[in-house]
Amino acid sequence: MLENTLATVRLLPPLVAVVDDDAGVRGSLDSLLRSEGMRTQPFASARELMQSPLLEEISCVVTDLNMPETDGLALQVWLSERKSISPPIILITAYPTCQARQRALEGGAAAFLTKPVDPDTLLEAIARTLQI
Repeated sequence: MLENTLATVRLLPPLVAVVDDDAGVRGSLDSLLRSEGMRTQPFASARELMQSPLLEEISCVVTDLNMPETDGLALQVWLSERKSISPPIILITAYPTCQARQRALEGGAAAFLTKPVDPDTLLEAIARTLQI
């Protein structure tokens, strides 16, 4: 019985968190990733992700940079300071600045992409990040 459970766990694709306060963007990204066979969990805010019971299962985070309350860079710092798990993060923004890009990449972001995000570029960044 345990062997069957372990086999099932190994077969599940990685869980990708999609964090964006814009419901349309969040839904589009979620649909794109699901259409490629990925498991996803959408979140309307960084705080929602931070409080999620699924946090330990998340393999990668795709997050908007500019959000109310906690922005993508603050989420990146929070994730990197966690001792138990620190999934790779891909930041996306409609308002890219050199300073934000530099902070994100120096902070360990796997990618920094500009909205509207090219689907192939995002999928490639996730595949590279998860080594799939």
